[in-house]
Amino acid sequence: MFTPALYNDPELAGRAKQILIDLLGNEHVVDMEAQTIGEDFSRYGRQEPRIPSLMLRLGTARQDMVSSAGSHTLPGLHSPFYLPDAEQAIPLGIEVMSRLIGQLSLSE
Repeated sequence: MFTPALYNDPELAGRAKQILIDLLGNEHVVDMEAQTIGEDFSRYGRQEPRIPSLMLRLGTARQDMVSSAGSHTLPGLHSPFYLPDAEQAIPLGIEVMSRLIGQLSLSE
């Protein structure tokens, strides 16, 4: 069984981006190049009834690690060398998701 490519709903992504800019500041919200990744999450937006979906990434590395990495890529989520700064990333992730849920559900 194949995993379909992930598709972010453009309207939802645009609304979420503005909420995140308001919360985090423009310098902390980065557009990424489109990628053809297989992700289980991609199946959610393909079920009936169709519900717009998006997947975002939350930076979880300490700033000193990011700075010292230079042009090298830090280990990603599925790497055994992945080292998130959990003390900062978890509260930030909760705040980000809470804000998105709250504001997106109010605009429905």
